[in-house]
Amino acid sequence: MKSKRKTGVIFDKVGVTLSIIESIRPTIKDNLINLMVNNDHDDYVVRYYKGQRYGNNFEFRVPADNGIGYFNLKVSIYPRCKAHNFIRFEFNPTKLGADGELKLRDLLIKILGMKMARAIYYEGCLTRVDNCKEQDLI
Repeated sequence: MKSKRKTGVIFDKVGVTLSIIESIRPTIKDNLINLMVNNDHDDYVVRYYKGQRYGNNFEFRVPADNGIGYFNLKVSIYPRCKAHNFIRFEFNPTKLGADGELKLRDLLIKILGMKMARAIYYEGCLTRVDNCKEQDLI
């Protein structure tokens, strides 16, 4: 029996940044902290840590029907470089699953508010795209 090769390129990680004015940063950080403290762990789990490039990083582990049971959304705010004025979101689009897009949108609205969440699509900058080649032997 001859093997058939099936290959495909998938996105492994996507990073998007959105410029935010200084006066809005504390509100967004408060929203992130409230989501971390006042959450139902059935909806998501949040981990907070400080990084080298950003002073505040929040990693959301969100349940999803994608085969592994969850997807991660990383939110970074307050870059160490004071000249930068943006918030960064990173996630793996292939792990969102069928309901992951809605959950991602709902989290963005809770973090940023409706107006700024919509602005991501029009004003956000795609700053990272990792892809990989997937091969299966059948």
